[in-house]
Amino acid sequence: METLKTVNKIILKITFILSLFLSLWGFTQNNIELNTILKQLKLTKKQCELSLIVTKPFPNNKNETIVVIPEIAEEENGYYEFHSHVLVVDTKTNKIIHKYYESAEDNDWISDAVMLAEIKIDTAPYMVGKNTRAFGVRVYFYNQSKPNPYSRESMSLFIKKTNVLNKVLDNHTMMEYSGEGDASCYGEFLKSEKIFIMTSNKTNGYYDILAKNKFTSITNNIDKNGKCIRENEVNLIKSTLKFDGHIYKKIQ
Repeated sequence: METLKTVNKIILKITFILSLFLSLWGFTQNNIELNTILKQLKLTKKQCELSLIVTKPFPNNKNETIVVIPEIAEEENGYYEFHSHVLVVDTKTNKIIHKYYESAEDNDWISDAVMLAEIKIDTAPYMVGKNTRAFGVRVYFYNQSKPNPYSRESMSLFIKKTNVLNKVLDNHTMMEYSGEGDASCYGEFLKSEKIFIMTSNKTNGYYDILAKNKFTSITNNIDKNGKCIRENEVNLIKSTLKFDGHIYKKIQ
């Protein structure tokens, strides 16, 4: 057991170092100066989780870059809470042009037994209006349990408004995986994977979103020859998200 704990600690350290390297490399590639941005937010590097900071050029606009910064709100014995800073900055000057802040009490950015492992910027063409393009911030969580695995990826959508960012979709679950097994073969698991399709129908000025959710039920058993076999049952469920004037919500 102690050996397993040691191995897990080593893996976590390697993952942290690799994530930190990729994060800093991303800043270098996008010509973004982290210190300049943090100064505008009145933050220091020690106040942020550097391994989770991400940047990405704004679609079809090389003069703007999207930056997401998790600010450490609470830290104790492997438990973390993060405030979130979602920014659009001038690529040349690093000046913050648009920003969105959410406290740890509201954003669900908590890392504990289920760890906040990765943040990604999604620049797929989420055209919520004829001339209004949203971008996504995806947050991935998982645990390290083999008998009871769990993972989840949620996404929020943002649009630019004057000098701020408006959140138009809040922590919508795009992927979820859970189940129970014996960590060898036997087990029952369920995975859901969702994609968005923008429609031409409008509600309160924004296009409705068609959400296609693929549910996969997985059953693992051992056959008469002692071989572990996997059986999948797939179902597709569609739903619609409509804008209520403030946020996209699922219509039952």
